[in-house]
Amino acid sequence: MHRALLPLVLLIVACGGDSGVTQPPPPPPSPVVDRVTVVPTTLTLNVGATGQLQASALDAAGAPINGATFSYTSSAPAIASVSALGTISGKVTGTATITTTSGGKSALTAVTVQLAPVGNITVTLSRTLLKESDTVRAIATVRDEQNQVILRDLVWSSSDSSVAVVTPFGLVLGVAPGGPVTIAATAGGKSGTAIIAVIPASVQTVKVKPDTADLLPGSTKQMTLVVTDEFGYPVTNRPMTWASVNPNAATVDSTGMVTAVAVGESTILATVGGVTGQSLARVTTLAQARFRIEVTNHLMYRVDILQNGVVVATTGAQESATIERPLTPTLTLSWRMLPPVGHGETLGETYPPILNPTGAVPLVIDNVMNDGRIYFNPVLRNLTAKKVRADFPVRDNAAPCNCSITTDGAPQQYGYWLWSPVAVLRVYGELDPLLIGPFLSFPVPLAALETRSGVWLFNLLVAP
Repeated sequence: MHRALLPLVLLIVACGGDSGVTQPPPPPPSPVVDRVTVVPTTLTLNVGATGQLQASALDAAGAPINGATFSYTSSAPAIASVSALGTISGKVTGTATITTTSGGKSALTAVTVQLAPVGNITVTLSRTLLKESDTVRAIATVRDEQNQVILRDLVWSSSDSSVAVVTPFGLVLGVAPGGPVTIAATAGGKSGTAIIAVIPASVQTVKVKPDTADLLPGSTKQMTLVVTDEFGYPVTNRPMTWASVNPNAATVDSTGMVTAVAVGESTILATVGGVTGQSLARVTTLAQARFRIEVTNHLMYRVDILQNGVVVATTGAQESATIERPLTPTLTLSWRMLPPVGHGETLGETYPPILNPTGAVPLVIDNVMNDGRIYFNPVLRNLTAKKVRADFPVRDNAAPCNCSITTDGAPQQYGYWLWSPVAVLRVYGELDPLLIGPFLSFPVPLAALETRSGVWLFNLLVAP
């Protein structure tokens, strides 16, 4: 080694020795979570309310561990959910367990979710006067004890169902004039009410039956009325007045009984609710007499009337008519129903011959055939704004009716169906035009049929 480098080497050795600086101690170990506590351990919430959890992590000495993090899970989040910050939300009634976890240790909170107690219920009606056959929606508002609006299943009731009825969905139907009627909505032990009264509906049509009557002097004929209201429903028990335009030919009493006085004609008038219907009374001598076919059609469809196989008249649905015919030595009467709107069978009957018919020959057409077969004609009334479709799978190989039920208050008529052996009504939603799956299905009781017309009246209640 060169002498000139020796001092430098020694200096480097001296600098590499102990400098006298103290190194910092290693950090202490992280605290270990020994247990987790949570407050509260039991919690009752109303549906829609929230609650907050307060969690702590403790070490083995029971000291709180600062900065500990927690996670939260719910055993039934559909009943009670919990956020990452420990906020519990009540969803639906039921129970759930919330687990709070930190450092592998957990604590539990038992949660019960209940309906909020009902504070009060108010019921409102857009109209307090309702016409018979008309409907109005009752609106119920349910509030809790903090006066917040809450949802509840309601039970609706009417204090007098002979005057007004209410559906399970709060639709009120006027049945007959009267009142006041209390419409109530009940939930959670509390009720709200509204008062309604029903007034008569306006008379729309008055028809006198028969529309023409032929009488001999001294004979009588009972007239009847068919009255419908502004909603298309039958009207009964209304005051009526009768009058004869020409009482010299025929008179009429307060019950509608016409008495033939002398040869001639008179118009018989009947007035109900300001609306007048009329019929022609013709008084003839025996020499002028022709025999008459007096038809009473109870069915819901038009029918052709045949004499000796030839069509001589057509009678409307549930109409009466008098058909004048020349005298004939033999009369064979028959009728046939014109093709109905809905699917079904064309009906008809032929009666035994009558020799030398004179005067009035009655022809009553009803729902029971001569061979004992029973047909029926369903007539539905939908009390809600929701459109539906109906199928009457009654007779063998019957095609679906696939008819929309009207919601404007007028019954929709369907085809006739053979009762074979049990009638079942199936109702489908308006979005199910192919009739894939009914949401209502129930039998039609034979006792519910009106014997003459074969009409089954049914108030179809469908949730809006």
